[in-house]
Amino acid sequence: MNAMPMLSDVHTSGSVFLAAALILCMASPLFCFAILAVDGLIRKRVKETFVSRISRIVAGTQLTASIVVSAALADRGFRPFQLLAIPGIPIFLDWTAAVYMTLVGFIGWIVVSYSERYMHREPGYRRFFICLMIFLFGMSLIVLGGALDTLFIGWEIVGLASFLLVGFYVGRPKAARHALRTFMTYRLCDVGLLIGAILTHALYHSGMFEVIDGRHIGSVATDGVTPPMLIGLSALIFLAAAGKGAQFPFSGWLPRAMEGPTPSSAVFYGSLSIHCGVYLLLRTEAIWGVSITSRYLLFGWGALSALLAQITASVQPTVKGHIAWSSTAQVGLMFCELALGWHVIAVIHMVLHSLLRCYHLLTSPSSVASTFS
Repeated sequence: MNAMPMLSDVHTSGSVFLAAALILCMASPLFCFAILAVDGLIRKRVKETFVSRISRIVAGTQLTASIVVSAALADRGFRPFQLLAIPGIPIFLDWTAAVYMTLVGFIGWIVVSYSERYMHREPGYRRFFICLMIFLFGMSLIVLGGALDTLFIGWEIVGLASFLLVGFYVGRPKAARHALRTFMTYRLCDVGLLIGAILTHALYHSGMFEVIDGRHIGSVATDGVTPPMLIGLSALIFLAAAGKGAQFPFSGWLPRAMEGPTPSSAVFYGSLSIHCGVYLLLRTEAIWGVSITSRYLLFGWGALSALLAQITASVQPTVKGHIAWSSTAQVGLMFCELALGWHVIAVIHMVLHSLLRCYHLLTSPSSVASTFS
């Protein structure tokens, strides 16, 4: 199989714009984080207008850059590229990454704009936007990372941001307990991704998605990678995906994570973070998709999680609880779609579900207020 073209091999003006857009997608949240952190060191009193304006500009920049990346990839015929736009950080870009990056940019911009007024006069106003920028940076690493190592770094950054925002209200003991449970569940399941990345290097002699995708058939046939090895590696990947996607038996942390502010629930557990498991499966399909046993395992895991979560959602007394369990059920169905090889359907399902849950969570306070008024 021919190697995918590198960005340096394509000498067109479009390559410059593509590289610049990729850098903005990943670096703009870090830039905002630095500004807000320095502002916090210089002055203790929060100037909400400054914080919200900088955050909104950066979120808009990331959204615009993601649209440029999608347009540039479309202009190249949606051919996958292994890029080195940022030294030391490999980037793998295909149509799935472009779609999900655009989704991250759009929902990030919506939530930042919404939070400007929702968090008005809330203690920790600056801290909330700092955590949100950490999350957006982690998501960009997950989506655009060209290797399992890079994806794992983004995976951990998103987990850290989740912990900080679930426990955002530091004066509530319940928030601290729920943040700790979320953090511990993540740590347990992330072991699967860490060990899986190490084993991937051992089996394929590389963690790059391009190499894995180009060699997986040949590795099974000639390089001594046996079916049990693939099943074991697949199970580790499924463990990480199930933890992030709140699948059985790790579903309990998701409704408890709604203890954080409503905007963080929308961007994390309704729209983006909960779908990271689905995205991980899309990225590693070249590993688990080779084994029919792994496909059966993934389908059974997703179907069982969807069934149990939907039953639980039907008896929830709160709006956020119902949304949380319903989201778990939908992610389980996406697992089933990927096991059946319906990649395009799974991506469409993921995008539409992300937008719907973001809308549901952002409007949930108004729905509750109108119900009891």
